[in-house]
Amino acid sequence: MKRTHEIALAGTKFVLKTDAPPGTIEAAARLVEQKMEEVRGVSKSVETQRLALLAALGLAEELYRERGAREKLRRRVREKTDRLLADLDRLEETLDGEGG
Repeated sequence: MKRTHEIALAGTKFVLKTDAPPGTIEAAARLVEQKMEEVRGVSKSVETQRLALLAALGLAEELYRERGAREKLRRRVREKTDRLLADLDRLEETLDGEGG
């Protein structure tokens, strides 16, 4: 069910309709504001549109790195799972051979 959320970014109010869980949009808006403040701290005379684009680029870069880390972790889990399953198969064969 879509809910209406009112948020403010860089002093501009936005009304959004989304089925995101409660608090998600607000948390995302706080993250964007935080990133914009980080950019503003580095470059004091940046216009709002440029500030927003630089913040978006920073967030996109973080997302890209996190996705890479997640994929690396998935590969490691898959490899370890495959090794564990192979070990269990060998153990099962050994136990079957001893009982046989």
